[in-house]
Amino acid sequence: VLAVVHREGQAVRRGEVLLRIDTRSQEAQVASQKAALDKARADLGIATLNYENSERLLARKFIAQNVLDTARSVRDAAAASVELARAQLRLAEIGLADAVVRAPFDAVVSRRFAEPGEKVSSDSALLELVDLSRLELQAAAPAAEIPAIAAGQLAEVRVDGFGERVFEARVERINPVTEQGTRQILLYL
Repeated sequence: VLAVVHREGQAVRRGEVLLRIDTRSQEAQVASQKAALDKARADLGIATLNYENSERLLARKFIAQNVLDTARSVRDAAAASVELARAQLRLAEIGLADAVVRAPFDAVVSRRFAEPGEKVSSDSALLELVDLSRLELQAAAPAAEIPAIAAGQLAEVRVDGFGERVFEARVERINPVTEQGTRQILLYL
């Protein structure tokens, strides 16, 4: 990790740079894959030329059919190698682009897992982002009350620490089973 741009509690906008990773390895991988694609294209050119020459020789009956079939197979394999090299180059380019981590949505940084100088892998947690524009409340309701509750229904919610402020919520989902050891069913608002 070269730089972590934001700290906990800071707001970030979608697309904003969050973290930069050393790209030397990814740049070398892209260069290597470009060279592999160039080699695969050259191999395809030679294989195509050999196949076309074999077609002409077979037409004059200077070679057997199996020589042409072999030349066709070599050409087809070379064409497949070009496609493989293109795909590997695309993967390397994606890896290079991913070295700059951007915010996927407007959020607030709630936790940093990586610091400058640390070595991270592609599956490492780097930052935790929270979208405070929409929150989900998980609430337990008595099973006997569930028939009166439906997805889409509006609800008023009060939260400790906000005094008498009332938040409007909508029932998004209702868990179909009761919580173990209780007669409560979870609602998601």
